[in-house]
Amino acid sequence: MGCSTLLVFLSCILPSLCLRLSTAQFCSNTVGNFTTNSTYAKNRNLMLSSLPSNATASGGFYTGTIGQGSDTVYALAMCRGDLSSENCFNCIDTPSQAIMKNCPNQKEAVDWPPVDPRCIARCSNRSFFGILDNIYPGYNVYITSDITTNVDDFDVALNSLIDNLLVRAARGSSILKFATGNGRSTSQTIVIVVVSIVISLVLVALAACAILRLRKPKKNLEGIQEKNFCFYLKLSWTVNCQKLIAMFSSIRRGEDVSKNEESLRFDFGTIRVATNDFSDTNKLGQGGFGLVYKVTINKHSCINCHHEK
Repeated sequence: MGCSTLLVFLSCILPSLCLRLSTAQFCSNTVGNFTTNSTYAKNRNLMLSSLPSNATASGGFYTGTIGQGSDTVYALAMCRGDLSSENCFNCIDTPSQAIMKNCPNQKEAVDWPPVDPRCIARCSNRSFFGILDNIYPGYNVYITSDITTNVDDFDVALNSLIDNLLVRAARGSSILKFATGNGRSTSQTIVIVVVSIVISLVLVALAACAILRLRKPKKNLEGIQEKNFCFYLKLSWTVNCQKLIAMFSSIRRGEDVSKNEESLRFDFGTIRVATNDFSDTNKLGQGGFGLVYKVTINKHSCINCHHEK
């Protein structure tokens, strides 16, 4: 059985972890360009102008298209799950306007507010819905200098926090699932994590700030050194398909999610039924992990399952 892919977007401080960071705006010069007064240009401007209201009306997450044939524009907007409707509208309006201004002729573009990155807007001449891709430029950053002791304790606290937030986020609304929380290790490190789960497979990034407090004597009277980190993190997490099916099924029934590995196993036949025997109608797309399928459990679409033939 292959793996499944669930995109979980986390903003956190991790020791010795390689993070893929992106710039605040990306105008693609490889996908294609368009002329200023073309039909595509008019469609793109109309789509981007309507993104704030569409995102707000859709609960903070919206995908849509406009136009026909080569003039079709695909767009996506997503707000962080704790934003009000008004704040979501204002947040999406910023990157939408920025794309029209700073990417005047590029068909593919993505943008988010650089100062307070709580949302994202993206448009393209190709469908990227349900497809795992990686179009954004970035560079690797290693955060290694701030956690030098009790790293294992930090990892335990972080993993426990993430497990808890995954369940809490999965219990969220059917549109946008979101949870925040913090944890403390024995070294007095406070870990703040933001988790946002998008059930339809789309590559979106979410931002948050993490406050890291480390106990370092002689730094000040209280022995606490505080550092603030704000960054835009794009992280995809590959997990086991059986575990996700069991987790979402239990949540659907209102049960607690068991930590017992045995209770999270499904046979291949069950997965075949859930994906309608890996039919094309259930296929969401194909990305770096292979084919991605929609999985239906008890008539409730819950996860995307990756299958390797």
